[in-house]
Amino acid sequence: MQHDNPLRDILAANVEQTMGVIEPLLADIRHAGELITDSFLRDGKLMLCGCSGASAISQYLTSMLANGIEYERPSLPAMMLSSNAVATVDVNSQRDVYARQIHALGHTGDVLLLFSANTNAPALVRAVMAAHERHISVIAITGAEDQDVSATLAQDNREIYVATSSKTRIIEAHVLIAHCLCALIEQSLFGIGESA
Repeated sequence: MQHDNPLRDILAANVEQTMGVIEPLLADIRHAGELITDSFLRDGKLMLCGCSGASAISQYLTSMLANGIEYERPSLPAMMLSSNAVATVDVNSQRDVYARQIHALGHTGDVLLLFSANTNAPALVRAVMAAHERHISVIAITGAEDQDVSATLAQDNREIYVATSSKTRIIEAHVLIAHCLCALIEQSLFGIGESA
């Protein structure tokens, strides 16, 4: 892969690595999109959360679902669980920051989607536990070192595990998965993006 431009080599290697990480996950991504779509069709909502950089991906997907990716369409019932408002009330409640909101706002038929990029965050583990208590389906998009989150998932939960130790590739894969989920949901609900 010798080129005159080293940046081209970096980008080519990135695309190749990302495809290698994402390709084995295509069926899992499709199933997650179907689960979210089914929840929307049954008047459920999608609650999203994440810690550190993964929180930004959760917020980004929430925005895409509310506003659409490239097409005008109705907003979808997705909400970002906040880590700021609750955590500032009581510093000791930071590990329950998402769990409290799930208990207050979540209902059977809703879906919790969490992004975790190599962080065994107690707040995410507690969020999964709260979702189980409220009979809420869980989709966890995880990375190589998320054993605590993975271990908390129930058998009927979905995990989209990005199998790489590179934090950069994990974050890139998570963003791509967010795009894929939004596109799948838009296609299922509105026919947007279907090829002619």
